[in-house]
Amino acid sequence: MIVEGDQTSGATPAYSSYFPGLKNAYFQGLRSTGRNLLKLNDGQYTVFGVSVNISNGQVTFSGTATNSGGRTIWLSDGFVLPAGTYFISCTPALDFSKCIGYITNKNDVSDTLGSTAAGVFTLDKATEVGFGINFLSAGEEYIGTYSFMLNRGSSALPYEPYISHELSLDTAIELPAWDSINPTTGKKIVQSNTLTFDGTELWGYVAVSENISRFYISFNAPNNTESICNLFERVETYSNLTNGTYIIYGNTLSIRDDNFTDVNAWKAQLAAWNTAGDPLTVCYQTATPTESDIEMEDRLPAYKNGSETVIQGDTDNSEYGAENTLTQNYAEVKGTTEGGNS
Repeated sequence: MIVEGDQTSGATPAYSSYFPGLKNAYFQGLRSTGRNLLKLNDGQYTVFGVSVNISNGQVTFSGTATNSGGRTIWLSDGFVLPAGTYFISCTPALDFSKCIGYITNKNDVSDTLGSTAAGVFTLDKATEVGFGINFLSAGEEYIGTYSFMLNRGSSALPYEPYISHELSLDTAIELPAWDSINPTTGKKIVQSNTLTFDGTELWGYVAVSENISRFYISFNAPNNTESICNLFERVETYSNLTNGTYIIYGNTLSIRDDNFTDVNAWKAQLAAWNTAGDPLTVCYQTATPTESDIEMEDRLPAYKNGSETVIQGDTDNSEYGAENTLTQNYAEVKGTTEGGNS
């Protein structure tokens, strides 16, 4: 599960409707790539009068520029780069007074993130980017074949073609907090349970003293288990159970809402939240995980100094960063396959 906010300081996470009240991540597969993160689209393009032919990652220029500019013509599909430091380079080196390759924000072409002129650039958050070429000299003849390399790190690595391999499920799996996928074993590991309340449940009310009152409902859960609620903040002790908070303890969910002192009024409010499409929802960590099989291929090449990317499926997760990457190299894996290790 991916949430916004500083969880180390206890800040309340943001919520949206990936399931009622809480925000979920999705998993559909894994993509393993080599060191070159830039996948150019094969094809024939005309960029301000210059013919740009791309074949197997090789970029060939031919023609005279009719104007300066051109990077608004995308030579790659949009792809997400996680936060980090990157280097964009070209072999042979471009004459930067005449031509520059740009990594640009895919949603704002005026937002230059990196270029072959500067080389290194840093992103402070996951960003969807694209690649384009600027021809800087109108009337200049551009002839030559070039190879572009985008790699992690603060220095250029030797050029290698873009390579990738993907393992994917037919449909994306929703993963609430404390659930995970292990593609190595082909297992989905579930250690969460989600409760949604609509006012039809058997709730009780107790007023221990004038200052401590709570609505409660019984269910089987570990004491003080980790949990998330869309409408109330979690606390770990009854002494901290103030207005707007909840606790899971003694197989009981207790909620304090000083707007109500009557069970029927409380249940009516639960029904109203449910009717409005945002029911009271609590997701908590269970004591014991359970496993189930998922259908995936059993091998994923791990390319030297490459990365693995989590594929989230068609669900729009862009507001909190859709993809996570892990860098791996030969020293960290065993066995060999064509093009890398697995």
